[in-house]
Amino acid sequence: MVKLKQITNFIEHDLIKKIRMDLWTYNRKLSGRNASQISNERDFESITYFHLRSFLKQFPEIKISTNYSLMGLDVWKQEKGKWKRVNFVMPDIVISERSSNEKKPLNHLIAFELKTESPGNGNAPNFNSEKYELDFRKLNRLMRAKKIKHAYYLLVYSDPEKSEKVVVENIKECWFSRGKATSKDKARRTKQKKFKSFVFNRYVNPRTKKIVDSERKRAEIQHKGMKFFRTYYNNTERENRRKLLKRLEETISNPKKVKGRSDGKTATQRRDAAVKAALTRKRNEIAKKLFRRKYEKLNKTKKKRVEKIRKHG
Repeated sequence: MVKLKQITNFIEHDLIKKIRMDLWTYNRKLSGRNASQISNERDFESITYFHLRSFLKQFPEIKISTNYSLMGLDVWKQEKGKWKRVNFVMPDIVISERSSNEKKPLNHLIAFELKTESPGNGNAPNFNSEKYELDFRKLNRLMRAKKIKHAYYLLVYSDPEKSEKVVVENIKECWFSRGKATSKDKARRTKQKKFKSFVFNRYVNPRTKKIVDSERKRAEIQHKGMKFFRTYYNNTERENRRKLLKRLEETISNPKKVKGRSDGKTATQRRDAAVKAALTRKRNEIAKKLFRRKYEKLNKTKKKRVEKIRKHG
C-alpha cells in the first residue's frame, strides 16, 4: 500500500526531526535564549498531532484521532496493586482510513502511545512501572489482534549521560507484565515488543545530535521546562521542587567547571561503549557455550541462533 508507506516514512523520518526541533527551541526566543515547546504530555500530543495533521491533509480519506477508543479488545490494567481486565484500548493517537462506503467501519492503520517524563526528573526511566507497561500492553494487543498495521511508542525524557540509543535498547530488552499472574509463583511476563520506539532526550542538540556538555545549558533547559510544566498558586508548590529550582538557578548563575577525563570521550560515549561491550560479552558467552568459538567467527546461521537465545533470555 503506497499511501501507508508514505505515512510511515514521514513518521519515522520527518516527524521525528520536527519533534526534535520543537523539543529544542521555539521559532521565537524568550529572554534571548531558546525554550522548548514541549513541557508536558499534552504539549507532546498536540505537537505530534499538528505535524501529522499537516502532512495527512493530502489524503482526504485519512482520519487522525486522539484518545480514540477501540471497544471489545480486552487488556489487563493494574490499579492500586490490583489487576483488572478492561474491554477497550485507547491509544493516544490513531490514524485510520475511511471507506467510500459509509456503512463500513474505519480501517485503523497506525497507533501511537506518547509518554513525557517530568522536566524535574533528570534521569531516564527504567520502564518497570505500570505507567510504561500499560502502554506496551496496549500497543502489543492491537498488533496481535491485527487491528492496526503499525505501532509507535514515543518518549520524551531528560538525562545528562544516557543516550537515546541506549534508552531505545533498554525498551527493547526490558521485560513487562502481560497481565495477572497465572499463579502465585508464575507471573505472565514478556519482553517482545510489536512496536517501534523513538525517544527524545531534552539535552540532545538536534543539530549536533549530541548531549550538551555544558552543565549551565542543561540547568537552563531543566529550569525552563519545570517553569512551563505547570503553574502553582496559593503556596501549593512543593518544597523539594522549590529547592531544585533554586539549585538550578545557582548553577545557571555560577556554573561549575567540570574537568573531563583524559580519554577525551563524553559521558554518553563512555556509556554507549559500556553497553556495546556488555552486548559483545553476552554474545561471546553464548557462542562459546554452543560452538566453542567467538561470536564474530560464526557464520550467519549460527549468529542468528545466538541472537535468538540472547533476546529470549
